[in-house]
Amino acid sequence: MRGRAAQGKGNGGVLRDGPLKEAITKIWGSLDNFKKEFNATTAAIQGSGWGWLGYNPQTKVLEITTTANQDPLLSHVPIIGVDIWEHAFYLQYLNVKADYLNAIWNVINFDEAEKRFLEAQSGAKL
Repeated sequence: MRGRAAQGKGNGGVLRDGPLKEAITKIWGSLDNFKKEFNATTAAIQGSGWGWLGYNPQTKVLEITTTANQDPLLSHVPIIGVDIWEHAFYLQYLNVKADYLNAIWNVINFDEAEKRFLEAQSGAKL
């Protein structure tokens, strides 16, 4: 799967220097380490659900969390959400979660994620 940036249609998969990248690097050491931990946590979901990068309003820290089935993320402000329902990866990735999760980072809209992160830090309701 090629990222949207590679196709000239936006900045999918590109995390620019800024507050979100700084926060991810501070917590996980690097974007690659974050992706590995996110993918491992999300791949462990049994059945259907979602993997999330969420902002914890109590601790004021980004955290990786999951929800089952169609349950929404209520404990954190959602920054990035990845659908791990079988329909998301069954055909294109031949039902291999790991391949889907590795490829999803090519299209994540990090510009939108950073906007959500900044709004969450300011206490704005998303």
